[in-house]
Amino acid sequence: MAPPFIRSFETKDKDEMVVIFNETADPVLASKGEEALRIGAHTYCIPYFILQPENCFVVDDGNGRAVGYIIGTPDNRNFVKQWREKYIPLLQDQGISKPDLNDSDPLSEMRLNAHSPEEKLLEPPVRELLKEFLGHLHIDIRPEWQRQRLGVQLMDAFLNHVKQQGCFLTY
Repeated sequence: MAPPFIRSFETKDKDEMVVIFNETADPVLASKGEEALRIGAHTYCIPYFILQPENCFVVDDGNGRAVGYIIGTPDNRNFVKQWREKYIPLLQDQGISKPDLNDSDPLSEMRLNAHSPEEKLLEPPVRELLKEFLGHLHIDIRPEWQRQRLGVQLMDAFLNHVKQQGCFLTY
């Protein structure tokens, strides 16, 4: 078996990335059920490889299968703009509609978050951080592939990539 390695995202990775998201989801989110995980994936995973696939990297298990990923953007404001213009119509197509103000659905707050990217990325105190940090990222690795320094390798690949795109790092 070939050793795991970091590579750029490929379209074939989409389904596996959603599985990884579900496997590594916050236990509170996971406890809310399959629909919560589906909305969560459409908020914290899928928009990145739809809107900015060039900023996505995966851990390949050595056999072509993604077992971890890092996704993000070097430009939060542009990402929010893309989300509003291109991604929200896709959410509607997936049956994730923006809730009404009087909606009592227990997942309505999650659906609202999916339709309000600027609320999470541009609200205080995040807004203050954006003065210094232009981008953000999410990283998830299947538990059995953790503790092998693959996260460090993912971070190196992502940070080098976004630095080349003008996201000035201050770490």
